[in-house]
Amino acid sequence: VYGGAAFPVPIGVELDGGTIQTGLWADNAMPTYSGIGVYRQSVPLSAAEAERRTELDLGQVLVAAEVFVNGRSSGVRLARPFKFDLTGLTREGKNSIEVRVANTIAPHYTVTNQTLALGPTDSGLLGPVVLRQELPQNEWVAWAKSQVANLRQRLGRSTPELDAAQRLWE
Repeated sequence: VYGGAAFPVPIGVELDGGTIQTGLWADNAMPTYSGIGVYRQSVPLSAAEAERRTELDLGQVLVAAEVFVNGRSSGVRLARPFKFDLTGLTREGKNSIEVRVANTIAPHYTVTNQTLALGPTDSGLLGPVVLRQELPQNEWVAWAKSQVANLRQRLGRSTPELDAAQRLWE
């Protein structure tokens, strides 16, 4: 017979000094963990970059996610697409981006095989995680021209290997 909770509040566990990569939590020794996983990254931005339209795309998330930028929430997503508009939340200098991924209680119950109707048992931030910025047209044109010039310069140069291959071909 189940007697109820032994503690009046949920137990919190904080692992200090460790890191976790994107992927299934089960692949990171947490197959039965039910709760919230926190991913943090610091992103330096110039003043111009901080002013741009910025989007964070988390890719695939199991099950839900909330994103914070410099301590302010940019929203919660319970389903795809897991995209967050960070515009107006970023600043010049270091920006703290925190992604909180939550799953269901189902992984906890995989030990007893009592997971029917409890939700998905797979959990984690699978990604790919991509931070995108929209360049103003004049900046994009300048960037594209620099790339074309760089390619022309590289293609216009010869190397000893290329010269030898050319002589062999002729």
